[in-house]
Amino acid sequence: MKYILLSILFWTNLYANFNFGECQGSGTFEQQIEHYQGDYEHTVVVGSIPVGIEGLHIELVSDKDVDIRLYAANDDKIVHWPYGIHNQQDLATKVYGELNVTYSGYNGVAGKKGHEFIEIMGTTTTAMTMKAFGYRAGYATVNYSWTGKEGCESSESGQGNFTQTLEQNTTSLVGTIPPNVHNVQINLTSNKDLDIQLYGSDGTAIVSWNPTGLLFNASKQSIIYNDMNITWSGYNGTNGNLGNEYITITPKTTEVLVMKVYGYEAGEAEVTYSWGDNASTGYASLGSYTPLRYPEVGLDNKSLVYYPENGIREDMPVVLFVKGGGAITIDDYSGIMKFMASKGYYVIGVDADSYRSSYVKNYFESAIDLAKSAHGLTISKLITMGHSLGGGQAFYVMKYFRDKGYGDEANLALSIDGWFAFDMNQSDINQLDSNVSFIQMNGVQGTGTDPRIHLKIWELSTSSDQKSFYTLPADAHSYVVGDLENILQKNDLLLMIGALTDDVFNHSVEGEETIPPENKVSYDVIYDNLLDKDVYQSGDCAGIQYNAISVLQDYDIDYCLLANDLRLRSKSTYAVNESIVIDIDNQAEDNENWIGIYSLNDTHEWENVILWDWTHGLNSVTLNGLQTSGEYEARLFYNNSFSLESKVAFSVEAAKKYPVTTTLESRATDDSIVKPTVGNPSNDDVYQTRISMVNKPDFATSAYPKVQSWNTDMSLIRIGNRIYDANSLEETAITKNKTSTEGYNTLCSRASDYFRWSNKVPNTFFVMNSSYQFIQAEITGADVNCSTVLDPFSEYEVVHIGPHEGNIDYDDKYVVFVAKKPDLDTFYVILYDIQNKSRVWTKTMPSQTWEWTLNVNTGTYYWKPSTLDWLSVSPSGNYIVFNNGNGNTDGMYRYDIDFENKTKLQYRWDGNGQLYSEGGHGDLGYDTQGNEVFVQFIGGVGVYSFNLDNPNELGKELLSSPYGGGHIGCRNTQRPGWCYVTTVETNYKRVFALKLDGTGEENVQNFSQSHINDGYHDTYGGASPDGTKVIFNSHWRTDNIGTFVVEAQ
Repeated sequence: MKYILLSILFWTNLYANFNFGECQGSGTFEQQIEHYQGDYEHTVVVGSIPVGIEGLHIELVSDKDVDIRLYAANDDKIVHWPYGIHNQQDLATKVYGELNVTYSGYNGVAGKKGHEFIEIMGTTTTAMTMKAFGYRAGYATVNYSWTGKEGCESSESGQGNFTQTLEQNTTSLVGTIPPNVHNVQINLTSNKDLDIQLYGSDGTAIVSWNPTGLLFNASKQSIIYNDMNITWSGYNGTNGNLGNEYITITPKTTEVLVMKVYGYEAGEAEVTYSWGDNASTGYASLGSYTPLRYPEVGLDNKSLVYYPENGIREDMPVVLFVKGGGAITIDDYSGIMKFMASKGYYVIGVDADSYRSSYVKNYFESAIDLAKSAHGLTISKLITMGHSLGGGQAFYVMKYFRDKGYGDEANLALSIDGWFAFDMNQSDINQLDSNVSFIQMNGVQGTGTDPRIHLKIWELSTSSDQKSFYTLPADAHSYVVGDLENILQKNDLLLMIGALTDDVFNHSVEGEETIPPENKVSYDVIYDNLLDKDVYQSGDCAGIQYNAISVLQDYDIDYCLLANDLRLRSKSTYAVNESIVIDIDNQAEDNENWIGIYSLNDTHEWENVILWDWTHGLNSVTLNGLQTSGEYEARLFYNNSFSLESKVAFSVEAAKKYPVTTTLESRATDDSIVKPTVGNPSNDDVYQTRISMVNKPDFATSAYPKVQSWNTDMSLIRIGNRIYDANSLEETAITKNKTSTEGYNTLCSRASDYFRWSNKVPNTFFVMNSSYQFIQAEITGADVNCSTVLDPFSEYEVVHIGPHEGNIDYDDKYVVFVAKKPDLDTFYVILYDIQNKSRVWTKTMPSQTWEWTLNVNTGTYYWKPSTLDWLSVSPSGNYIVFNNGNGNTDGMYRYDIDFENKTKLQYRWDGNGQLYSEGGHGDLGYDTQGNEVFVQFIGGVGVYSFNLDNPNELGKELLSSPYGGGHIGCRNTQRPGWCYVTTVETNYKRVFALKLDGTGEENVQNFSQSHINDGYHDTYGGASPDGTKVIFNSHWRTDNIGTFVVEAQ
């Protein structure tokens, strides 16, 4: 027989009888039932019950009509139809001697004849025999359990393991779980595919794929069943390992449960289990894998790798561990690394003893490259963690690899008694797109590493969705150091690390809930318990002791200055319209102190106050939420004056969601995705996006992707001569029910090519009207004010923005025009300063002239530049970019903003040393390094990025193929580092964001397939300012073009 739950006896009895050998437990067996053949005393013996059994419960479950009979040692009939104490058809409790005996009645549980039970409260004082009387021959399952036995002490918690044989395409019995067992956790681990099955005492399939149970899905599921919270990993297993499944049952079992396993292949499974208080320490126990040290082949001498035996797979979680400084080596951390490898993680440790985090990450990159090439690891699930010096460096390492697209599915930067985040500025930590956690030794006091360092990194981690802080009582900075035998003695540390990592990789909070409350702390608790702030201010927070200051001085983080040191405290980020709560510490006792909310860089004058209130001497003030995203400050003023006491900065922003970052892969158009209709969006489950249709009255299409469709706060969308509500996608009263001409007149414009939203002010746009006057227009409600003429350009016959594809810089300062005077074909270029409402300069381009050209589509003539395609200022306003030739006749040029220092943008792609330049579809933006770039398609070659800050640098490949060409828009002004691309090649008809990292790895975020009919460029996928949404056009397998908005679900 097999024993699970050791002293509780979760076991399988392979023969028909009871076995009460343990202090408490349960069992199950199959009992043959014989037909009574007309003799009402013809029964079969089920088993014997000895004296001294406590809390006995026995069930018979059969598809035949079977009656329980129970006899005392003197042959007293306790349960017997028709002569026993219990002879009734329904549930009842009756007394036999000193025992209360409950019987289901012969009609069975819930009227199911063949499912009967007896229950004996107290301790059996006489031996008993249980028999079964059958109205039909067959088999019955006997489930039984008992809570105790005289003279025997049982354990309320424990753990154990055994090996289970798997038979191919066969269901095998693993064992039973008795009632009243708390916090059960059972894991089955095998290199063969298996499925856990769990049945209730009445045979209900609770967990089973086949037959279909209450839980039957591929991914993790939970259910409340008879007051038990039962969770199953799902048949895809833990972390996608088909041979690694688990179940948990909380708070306690309420009946006998039967566990089985179905094997898809013959083999063995390791069964590990725990119950009671030890269930939470399952996170602290070694995992089911044997940790092995990776062979040194291919690794440099600074790297150490542990991996799970028979557990390497492409999507496995990866842990990067950074050691502490000083004389200790990475081998000194072998215990914690092996512990994590036993959980199924690929663990890389680095021995680079340097303050320079950038130096440390190089060794990780080398080891990751080996892991990718040798095992195909995707690194989609990533944790960076470290101790002491390495704890601080874990943040740099995480940001570096997140910027490369790793860790998109799961991520955590974990600092264990960590030090400074070397090589990081405030903005770097602000932009760290990862969960962050801190573990501090010696409680809230710390062990010598200044707690202010932890708190400062916490403050700056404004992009982290989840932040957590924990303490451990061990007064030893080196508590995490040790071999496996040493580390396994540190249950509190392993519980914390095991729970946090498991939660991250499984998108759960179950592990965190097992961490004792006394180990969970907040920012405020740590701050309030700093023992001597003056000592900390002048001590280690500045990095003086170990000369860290020599490196820290290159960066802008003051680890000694915390927000709590000011008189005001606030969340760092609020949502739009979220109430703003300002906490006030050590406020001067004056009831006429007041708090004002200002835009970040505004002066104190009263006209700049956005919101305000008196403090009334209180420790907290709540103000209404702000309706506009941006950067703000709360300022505390003394005694009804403008004498500033303190201030605290915060930001207001909307939550942003993006598709998963991946590489560009072939995908045929999915015709199963139904075309969205107005008010009925469709989902692309592969890309996890939702596609909605704009309710348009005509067939106008969304703007060219180089021209922004949304206003800056994304409340409005312009399509042609109409304005739509960006949330409902319904036309607004601004243009609704107006003719095409009336629509253009309302928008002060002669054509849609002349309209540009402001990049700064939501309801402002700039437009060239029919008289070629440059206008700043304002929307108020349903009205548009077109009366503000910035420049009439009265001396010119033609004036264009760009023409057509030009843009205003991100600060709404500069825009460049091309112009023609009457009776002259001279080509004029004009730089205009919007903020100062003045022309900066006017110059001519001798290489260009104006030509009177026939528009074959309309049959009319118009003035067209001889070869120029477009001209535009760059996003910063520092450059002008010029595309000389619609037919790739010459190429792309970059000028300084004064239209001097002309430089050709070039690339080399065929390896023969020849340089090329051409002007394909493209747009201007910023790459991930903050460089201004021009991103464009190059026919037959791919998509390239050209650095405007260093125009002599050759273009960098972003896509190795143009995938049929298409369009590029970088109007995502609030999301640098990306441009949005549409491609039209078969199996690449899609709309996606392209990461401008210059790596050539084709990192993309897929928003939608374009569903276009003809493979041409009419998709025009243009991004919203924050890049969370894309507007595009599509036939969607019909004769008409619709306009759609797609966003991440």
